[in-house]
Amino acid sequence: MFCDGDFWHGKNWEKRRKKLKNGHNAEYWVAKIQCNMERDKQHTQDLEQDGWHVIRIWESDLKRNIDDAVRRVAQALEKGDRRGKLLK
Repeated sequence: MFCDGDFWHGKNWEKRRKKLKNGHNAEYWVAKIQCNMERDKQHTQDLEQDGWHVIRIWESDLKRNIDDAVRRVAQALEKGDRRGKLLK
C-alpha cells in the first residue's frame, strides 16, 4: 500500500501542471513530478509482475475518509485470501 502525496505524485495532474507552469522554477517542478509519476507507474508494474497487489491512496483521500482507505485495504486482503493466496 502506498499513500501518495497529492503534490509530489501528481494528483489532478493537468490542473496542477498548469499552476506549476506559472510559478517559480516551473521547469524543475514539472519535470520532478512527472518523473515521480513515471517511477510510481513502473514500481506498480514491477510489483504486480512479482505477484503483489498494489494499492495507492492519495494523501487527501486518506485525510478526508480514513475509514474508506481501511475498507479498501481490507477488501484487497479478503480478495487475496479467497484466491487461495495471501498478498506477499
